[in-house]
Amino acid sequence: MDSAIACPHCLALVRSTDEPCPSCGRSFAVADAVRFAGFWVRFAAFWLDIAIWLPYLIVYDILDRRYRHFLAYDAIPQILIGIIFWVYLVRRFGGTPGKLIMGIRIVRLDGSPVGYREALLRYAPECILAVLLVLAGVLARERMTDAQYIGLDLHHQLQMEHELSPIWRQPVDILNTAWGWSEFVVLLMNRRRRALHDFLAGTMVIRRRGGPETVQHQGETAVAIGSTLP
Repeated sequence: MDSAIACPHCLALVRSTDEPCPSCGRSFAVADAVRFAGFWVRFAAFWLDIAIWLPYLIVYDILDRRYRHFLAYDAIPQILIGIIFWVYLVRRFGGTPGKLIMGIRIVRLDGSPVGYREALLRYAPECILAVLLVLAGVLARERMTDAQYIGLDLHHQLQMEHELSPIWRQPVDILNTAWGWSEFVVLLMNRRRRALHDFLAGTMVIRRRGGPETVQHQGETAVAIGSTLP
């Protein structure tokens, strides 16, 4: 389940016994085949990214419990940090730190490096849903007093925030949960191991191999610096 391979010339899905490639007719060595990053390596990369965010999350949790308006004050910095982490780093290095540590990289379907368009499209659904949930939280806290908020433990803070949130928060919560689960389901249902945001952005995640590599695809040469082929 962890990896499928593709012809290094045309990126068509092939079996290790296919020689030459049934799609383009060109010969290749199995060692040179493109290997798609599977579920477990991407799952590990996700948790590595969470670990990198952990210091920020701890500080956020401490301040957010003490100050009712901290969610509003932190909204813009959080969005900017998220764009740097999931858009700029993906565009600049081909992946988040967790992916790079795990030796995988995000590329376009032709094997070329992703641009800002692809990076933004991958991040856009999560970002939009997060912004809506933050907005709902900010509006709910405006209906509380400082004494009410600070006097509650975390469980009751969250409960009261949900009760005072706008009516549209519940469908956004449901959509956010559905999006998260669908990412995993879609990833497991296709051989290229593309998640839902990969289909949206026209990307795939592959295993890296050191040094620049060149992929021939549909008569064009696409260079993915450092890792087009595993």
